[in-house]
Amino acid sequence: MLKEIKNLLLIFITLVAVGYLALVCVYALPTKPIQTNVMEASNILQMEDSHPELIYGHQDTMLDNLTDSIMMNIARFEKEENVFQEALLNKRVMAHGLMDSELLAEEAAGKIAGDEAVSYGRYWHGYLLYLKPFLMVFNYGQIRYFIGMIQLGLFVSVVYLFVKKNKASHIIPFTAAYFFLNPALLSLSLQYFPASVLTMLQFLVLLLQEEKYRENHKRWIYHFFIVGCLISYFDLLTYPLLTLGMPLTFLLVENRKSMKDSIVRFLQSCMAWGAGYGMMWGSKWILATLLTEENIIKDALGNVLIRVGASDNEVKASFVQVIMKNIGANKLCLLTVVLVFIGIILYCILKRRSIDFGKLDFGVLLCAMLPFAWYVAVSNHSYIHYWFTYRILAISIYAILICTIRLFESK
Repeated sequence: MLKEIKNLLLIFITLVAVGYLALVCVYALPTKPIQTNVMEASNILQMEDSHPELIYGHQDTMLDNLTDSIMMNIARFEKEENVFQEALLNKRVMAHGLMDSELLAEEAAGKIAGDEAVSYGRYWHGYLLYLKPFLMVFNYGQIRYFIGMIQLGLFVSVVYLFVKKNKASHIIPFTAAYFFLNPALLSLSLQYFPASVLTMLQFLVLLLQEEKYRENHKRWIYHFFIVGCLISYFDLLTYPLLTLGMPLTFLLVENRKSMKDSIVRFLQSCMAWGAGYGMMWGSKWILATLLTEENIIKDALGNVLIRVGASDNEVKASFVQVIMKNIGANKLCLLTVVLVFIGIILYCILKRRSIDFGKLDFGVLLCAMLPFAWYVAVSNHSYIHYWFTYRILAISIYAILICTIRLFESK
């Protein structure tokens, strides 16, 4: 146990050091070409607004252009201090009374310029590793096209490996979960990119290295600890739990031994992911507070206390309301998944396949419950931002559908 803890700490220190130095490097890049492409993005942002709905009246089809504006505003910031501090403070230009998307539009029109530099140091903003280089060459519309192609390519690659590795039973559950995420939105939003891509990359790794994960369960702990660190580094608290729930479901389904073993592996993996996520996030607060003149720890802790509450300004919400709001966010897709579930059962009944309850995996059922635990733990954020936090329910969809298929599989 001490050896494992020592190895995990070494991995953690390495990830923090590499992550910080990588940010320092991208902050050293020239900002002039970035600023030009960000100004071009203002045309799209002005036309679409801060939170446009691809299908009017359906909030589950809402883009988060406001957060995309913040990300680009940070990427284009002209450094004021040395890059070692700028990489920790992650400043952006603000103007009183204007949101980031509005500010960019006003600046592009030559009407106003930002007059205040505000830090956003409580996140790592690891997405800057690819966003800054992208913005040096491409505009916002072109970047949207690229991230859409990347995600489609990853999805096709995962499905191909399912077929090649004789795991076709995963195709319907995985596809249903993927479409529940709403691929059209994933391809148009910088904000939604890290969690979905990191999840699909894990499937590629798990499928290509299947034997290694089967032979050594300690690899699971290292895997999910690293993934927790990575999603904490790249993500802005969107739906990070997806990077734990779906890959863990796959591993438990494909490496089932006993109920006790399944539960132990579930708990170990969740603890490893949670430790990586929390430690990586906390390391940013500590580094930024120690190496700059701002108290990022105080700011971050204040934000955390708000996010674990269950309120939207003056509106109070119970845990049940938080859960129901997320479940109801994507009614049409959820109905489609229910129909798929019924279709699977009817098909198996017509084929006269008997139910083998011995194949029911309690660890996988626990994975299906992960989103609800998240909604209770991070209720404020899940209540206010339900129009994108609902996506972690893809874990439940994947877990329930694969469980159903396995129950009817021939012995």
